[in-house]
Amino acid sequence: MINFRIIIAFFAIGLIFESCVPQRKFQEIADKQAACEEENRQLKAKAEANETRIKEFDAEITVAQRKVKALEADTAVLGTSLRILRNQYDKLNSLNNELLNKTQSLRSGTEEEKRNLMAELDQVRVSLQQKEDALNEMEVALNEKETELLEL
Repeated sequence: MINFRIIIAFFAIGLIFESCVPQRKFQEIADKQAACEEENRQLKAKAEANETRIKEFDAEITVAQRKVKALEADTAVLGTSLRILRNQYDKLNSLNNELLNKTQSLRSGTEEEKRNLMAELDQVRVSLQQKEDALNEMEVALNEKETELLEL
């Protein structure tokens, strides 16, 4: 029994000495842990900064998408208006040509008829010029909107 106690005592002493870590090894591990903690802190700070940048970029993208949608809507409206004005312009141009033809055919008519037709012709020309000016303004606006849309 005494031999058994002695063996257990030697075994316990052996375990104690075996489980001890040299000071140098302990210091290396402590230094590595400190370095890892510092790196972890830096990476967390970078991650937070990147999250903030992502949120800012998301906000900018949302604003840009709204602007694009608004420009697309404006362009669609301007395109529709431009088509309508072109159709009106074509009709007015056709009417103007008819009036010019009638004017020439009635040149042999009375002076009164000539004056009436000339007045009507002038009114149509003025109206036609106004429509053409409006059409040109709409075309310029449409081109500006398309340029803005392309810049986004």
